[in-house]
Amino acid sequence: MFTKDDLFQFTCSMKWVRHWINPNIIISEGANYICDNGGAWLIDAIASYEHMNKTLINKRKDYELHFWNIKVNNDHSAILTCLEDTDIPPIVTQKIEYTDLPFDLTIYAGNDGPGTPLKIFIPEEY
Repeated sequence: MFTKDDLFQFTCSMKWVRHWINPNIIISEGANYICDNGGAWLIDAIASYEHMNKTLINKRKDYELHFWNIKVNNDHSAILTCLEDTDIPPIVTQKIEYTDLPFDLTIYAGNDGPGTPLKIFIPEEY
């Protein structure tokens, strides 16, 4: 199992991989590390919402950066939320019945403008 400190090795991703289901989504080295260490479901959930949720799609046209937070509880349940900003109610809230993620995480999703792929990456890579 990985630790939060493991994520500090990822800065300014140079290698991106395409999402295994949606090739219009690319995943940074840090986010891919989370996938390889038990968090693939989390990246899939984010990719699914970003691909299917009309509110998120429309906001992304304005170069929005979405902040995805997973809050892990002591009983291994969690809450996944997507925020535009700290003072705005979440766009997405999903209860997760069980996760083996060991700690809370924030993951970013955004693009570089119209026609560019959606990027999923960790704050350390911003």
